Amino acid sequence: MAKRGKKDQLIRDDSSRISCATVHRYRNSRELICPRNRSSPMTPEDKELLDAHVKAIAKILYKNTPSEKIETFEGIETAVRNQVLEHVSPKIAFFLSEKRLEQQRGKHGQ
Repeated sequence: MAKRGKKDQLIRDDSSRISCATVHRYRNSRELICPRNRSSPMTPEDKELLDAHVKAIAKILYKNTPSEKIETFEGIETAVRNQVLEHVSPKIAFFLSEKRLEQQRGKHGQ
């Protein structure tokens, strides 16, 4: 069973945190629904695949982070944020913008 925490954080009974800045609903005590994925929740297969890829990305980022930057929680948070902003986010944004252009071209028959 999930309980409400501060600022839209949901806290599981096992004390692990699930966060989403704009949580609107928490269904069946398992599925986190955010505004952007309301219409098409991720399938269990896609969630599993995403989890595997995220773990692989985390290993690569960890391997390429100086050990002195991950000695404190603040250091870990800063290192993760910087690594994601530098290496992951731009590639996701580029991929999504390319997909959007493909969809628009398909609609206009180009």
